Parts: sequence; C-alpha cells; structure tokens
Amino acid sequence: MPVFPPGPFLKLTKQRSEGDCGIAALSALFSLPYEDVLDMASRMCRDSPHRVGLYGTDILRIAKHLGHPLHRKRNCHFASDEGILGLMSKQKQRGKKVNNDHWVVVSHGLIFDELDIWEPKEYFKVYRFKPVSILVAKYE
Repeated sequence: MPVFPPGPFLKLTKQRSEGDCGIAALSALFSLPYEDVLDMASRMCRDSPHRVGLYGTDILRIAKHLGHPLHRKRNCHFASDEGILGLMSKQKQRGKKVNNDHWVVVSHGLIFDELDIWEPKEYFKVYRFKPVSILVAKYE
C-alpha cells in the first residue's frame, strides 16, 4: 500500500477536459495538485495530453518522475489493491469499437471515478468497461 501523508487518503479530482482521466487519477491517488500533474504530463507526453488522453506507459513514466513509481498488474484485486485501474470500453457504434478507454482510482475496495465513489460490481453494471490492468505502487 502507498504511504499517504496525514489527512484524507484521497483528494478526489474532477476531470477538466475530455481526455484527462489519467491526469485526474494520478492527482487523486497521490494527493497532488492537478496542475502539477498536468504540467509534468505536458512536458513528458505528446501534445495536449489532457485532451487526447494517456497510455499506461505515460502514466508509469509520469508517476515515476513525480516520485511515486508504479508497476502494472494484469488482474485487479479490489479488496487489497490500490492504484490506477485501466478500463477498456466495450461500447460499439455501428459494429465498431468506440475508443472510450478510461482510468479510475481503486482504493479501499472502491472505484473512484472523478468525484463519484462506486462499489466495483455496481460500476461495471452501469458502465460498459472491462478492467485491463491496474497500476500499483512499486516497492523496492
């Protein structure tokens, strides 16, 4: 489990652009100002990462540069894992997959999607996402 400073264990962060779910998730998980994470993402990634979104490798590199290294696990254990969950859209439009992949925070057995807090079972009933992997704290 990551070591958190005294205070709230998460500072929920609202998305500010269509593609900034990864930035918001990093901000919330590590209780960092959104602007600090956006600044780092803008310096390390392609143009407008808050509009076009982040890949898992982007999040791993940004987290490491922010002093919070993460590593990827294939399966998420909601009861014990804490990190950033990668979700793949299962939505289709005219028979083709719609690219609405998403990043959310998993902590204390719950899913934190922006300012909303969900039980995983209910979240997946409502949203058509499939968990792909979770990025969790890397312990040396």
